[in-house]
Amino acid sequence: METKNTYISFQEWRKDFFEVEKKDLSKKDELYEISDKWGISEEMLFEDTKTIRIYKYGGYLEILNNGLFTVGLERTIYENKNIEPIEKELYKWCNGEIFNLYNGYASETNNIANKILQECENDTNYLFEIVHEYLQLLEETPIGLKGIKETLEERENKENE
Repeated sequence: METKNTYISFQEWRKDFFEVEKKDLSKKDELYEISDKWGISEEMLFEDTKTIRIYKYGGYLEILNNGLFTVGLERTIYENKNIEPIEKELYKWCNGEIFNLYNGYASETNNIANKILQECENDTNYLFEIVHEYLQLLEETPIGLKGIKETLEERENKENE
């Protein structure tokens, strides 16, 4: 895990990993390291898993014999031929569930967000002011409003499915 009070971006998280072939888990030393250090047991893996990709900042996904990338998060199983959507789901889950909660980043952010949401429930003008100021800040960044527009489009597409 990362040191205290350090935010881990998606790009930083996704580049720091290693892979283990499932067949290598039959070796005692390999199995011990994976289960002890990373909390992954052979019983947790899908039957047709070929490779396990373990992210050093937290989380893992499986690469199946048919080339699909897959991850089980709570009661949902995500599968895709492209790795990035699977990584995004895993990172999103890890962000709230694993590393950022442990290092204190998410809890501070969540506290502020909860306070703002409570205020906004009673005052829609306050909500508009916050969103407007935030969007103005984003217009001046290299990424601009692109990320928010993409997120809104993704949500609309999910609702229309």
